[in-house]
Amino acid sequence: MDNKIGLALINNNFMNFLFIVQLVDFFLLLAVFYIETKLNKDLEVLMYLLLAMIISIFIILFGSLVYRFMLSIT
Repeated sequence: MDNKIGLALINNNFMNFLFIVQLVDFFLLLAVFYIETKLNKDLEVLMYLLLAMIISIFIILFGSLVYRFMLSIT
């Protein structure tokens, strides 16, 4: 039982950390996206930036699923 409580605390702290990283990542990509739209109108670069935003969201979701699975098997 103590192990499950410890993992729950790790899970909560890790999820908070991932949320902060995701927010920082999102705002950095948003700033780069804004600068790129002002500097040039190259749609290929903008497409790559949007793809990076989407991939970063999926990475955070996958990390949370893995940790929830770890909690369920212990």
